[in-house]
Order: sequence, then structure tokens, then C-alpha cells
Amino acid sequence: MNEFLIKPKIHFGADALNALRDLPGRSAFLVTDQAMVKLGMAQQVTRLLQQQQVRCRQYDSVASDPDIAAIVSGMKMMDDDYPELIIALGGGSVIDAAKAVMYTLWHCRQERPRPCFVAIPTTSGTGSEVTSFSVIKSRSEKLVLVDEFMLPDVAILDPQLVASVPPVITADTGMDVLCHALEAYVSRRASDFSDALAEKVVQLVFHHLLPSYQQGSDMLAREKMHNASCMAGMAFTNASLGVTHSMAHALGGMFGVPHGRANALLMQEAIAFNADLDGECATPPPGNTPRWRVCWLCRPPLRAKGLTACWWRSPR
Repeated sequence: MNEFLIKPKIHFGADALNALRDLPGRSAFLVTDQAMVKLGMAQQVTRLLQQQQVRCRQYDSVASDPDIAAIVSGMKMMDDDYPELIIALGGGSVIDAAKAVMYTLWHCRQERPRPCFVAIPTTSGTGSEVTSFSVIKSRSEKLVLVDEFMLPDVAILDPQLVASVPPVITADTGMDVLCHALEAYVSRRASDFSDALAEKVVQLVFHHLLPSYQQGSDMLAREKMHNASCMAGMAFTNASLGVTHSMAHALGGMFGVPHGRANALLMQEAIAFNADLDGECATPPPGNTPRWRVCWLCRPPLRAKGLTACWWRSPR
């Protein structure tokens, strides 16, 4: 028997941040970083909470690739005044940190109820707002935590929060989205449900990543990439990922390569290796095996851009 988990409740589109007005609870713990503070986004969230008479404490010391020390600091602060809501505002690192703080503290204090967990992504890449994964750094290694307990209850996708993301980060995170979709699509745990999401994500990325990179003010492209990131997260949290991500985490942990860029560097060689491709793949192998499906999936958007040859070749 198989299963497909559908969670959390997702608010998306213009002014989605106003969904904060409808949250339950009267105390909140906001996990964010200094970038969100400097850009005024953290204040925007706390202002909306205060308008609803929600008391809010703020932990804004999360850095890129949070380590165990950052998680312990967050646990101590959250434990001092245990909240009814935990809100993560930021990129994948911030959301992963909030998951780890909540998960680890709950293991230490199981008599307490689980807070309502709200994730508000400010980059379009990790899909962490809809996944049960959290990646934490320990020295030069990256540890991956996986537990349905860490799935957010509410995800808020407001395209205005990604409008100011710099082009280089837009590119890195966009390639992470594509890798999530492709690896979920060829996973042995793939299903009709995860395939539908992955296929749509590839279409969205091919149509909207370049415009969002070239013209950051293109709000349609920003919104579509934000949605694609979330949908890719839904696909891979159910179907899982593959060797590209395994190597990318090692590369990032050891050499500090941004995660999406590491995926982009490794993706074509990993696909070629997994599919045993050698040159063109115009026809499927006997039985149309799942490993060939990535080539089939990418051919239509490639053709739309005037590309007819396969975009990878076997390294062998």
C-alpha cells in the first residue's frame, strides 16, 4: 500500500501574508534572520500579529546553513516562553532551523502541546514550507532530519516577499526547484500524484525562471516560480530525492557551495549516470523504464526553446 501526504494548508498569491490575521493562538515565536530584519519583512509580520493582539518573541540569529549551536540557542529562547505559534520567515535555512528547534525541543518536553507551525518562504527554491525535511550543519557535514512532525501546518506564499531576491540567488534557488522535480519524478517512490506535480513544475521552471532572473520586477514570473518551488517540495517530500542531492549536501558542507548551484553542477552527470544515457535519447529503451522518463519530460520545453538535442551526455 502506498500513501500521498497532503499538508499544509497553503495561502498563495498577492497579499497572502494577510493570512496571519486568521491564525489561532495569542503567543508566537518568530524565527528569522538579519536579512529579514534589515528588509523590514520581520517587522511586517510582527505588526500583523500585534494587530491581532498576538504577543511575539523574535529569534533572528539564524545564518545560512544553520548549525547545531544555532538550534540550541533557538531551543533555549523558545523554551523560556513556550508559544502557541511558531512562525518561520526566511529562506530554506530559516525554515529548516525552525523545524529543528521545534522538533528537538518537543523531544525534550513531550508533555507540551505541539505549536501551530507557519512557514513563510522568502526564496523560491527549497520548498521547505511543505516538506518533512530539515538540513542542519555539523562541522563540515550536513545532517538531514526527516519526520512528519516537522511538516508545517500553514504555508504562506506571498510573491511580494521574493520580489527583491538578487539574480544570483534567483538562479541558484531556481535550479534547486528543477532538481527537486526531476529527482522526485524518477524516484522509485514516484506515483501518479507526485508525477503530476513534478511535470507541472518543470513546465513552470522552463517558462518562468529566466524571466524572473533577468527581470526581478516581473511579478508573474516571481509568483509562478514561488508556486513551482512549493509544488516541487510537495512532490519530493512524498517521492524523496536522489544522488544529486546527496552529493550536493556533501559539496556544500565541505566547500560552502550554495545548495542550488551544487545541484546544477551535478545534475546532468547524475541524470546521465542514473539513466545510463549515451548521447541522444530520441527513443525510449524497451519497456519505457522510469529512468528514461526525465528525458521525455524535458523534451517539450526544450523544443519550445528551439533545442532538439538531448541536454546531457553520459560521462562514460
